[in-house]
Amino acid sequence: MTASATDPGEVTRLLASLTDGERHAGDRLLELVYAQLRGIAGKQMAAERPGHTLGATALAHEAYLKLVGQEQTDWRSRAHFMRPSSPRISCTVAFSSHWYSQS
Repeated sequence: MTASATDPGEVTRLLASLTDGERHAGDRLLELVYAQLRGIAGKQMAAERPGHTLGATALAHEAYLKLVGQEQTDWRSRAHFMRPSSPRISCTVAFSSHWYSQS
């Protein structure tokens, strides 16, 4: 059983550690939230044109990096952290699609 299943507060504690400047907490955080980010990205990519240059894995990584890289964010919980992930993934897909159609 994973730590996230046995201790739902671990993500919240890791987010607090990140907010306090403990960058090493990000590695463990990624392990705990990656599958959910990848699932969101996969659903959004399923609606895209075939042959899109981005894949769900790349989108999940991009969303994670944008979420943890934000300055002055006081993440309160796993839900608070995950809530903006879907719009961020959508924006990345839209930007990529726009850029691809312009070239």
